[in-house]
Amino acid sequence: MHMKIVKIDLVQIQEIYDNYLVNDFIVDEVKPFDEIKRMYLDNKYEGYAYYDGNVLIAYAFIAFDDDIALLDYFACIYRNRGYGSLFINELKKIYEDKIMVVECEKIIDNDVIQEKRLHFYLKNDFVLTDISLNLYYV
Repeated sequence: MHMKIVKIDLVQIQEIYDNYLVNDFIVDEVKPFDEIKRMYLDNKYEGYAYYDGNVLIAYAFIAFDDDIALLDYFACIYRNRGYGSLFINELKKIYEDKIMVVECEKIIDNDVIQEKRLHFYLKNDFVLTDISLNLYYV
């Protein structure tokens, strides 16, 4: 097992976007690739991939400015094996000079997937705040 985290270029970001992201997230959460490309070209967006050999295990796309890194997309292809926690903690080291922010939807009707997602972030030392955002038509 040879695990590695790689900063990926725009071509690799688009490959992951086309082959994984559009299937891993609901349609309303997927921003157009042109928006990602624009932020990347403005040096405000990065992508990382977590590999075991040549096998993609997880990926993350991060939007950032001087002080904040927003975990825009984070997906683990092989779940419940500890890879997601290892990867997210390495990302926190990469962005240690910034406040890392994640968005997590409000849990509705005891939705198990939403509860697991929130638990994942909390167990990896993220803090739940009272800040909320209501989005419409998304």
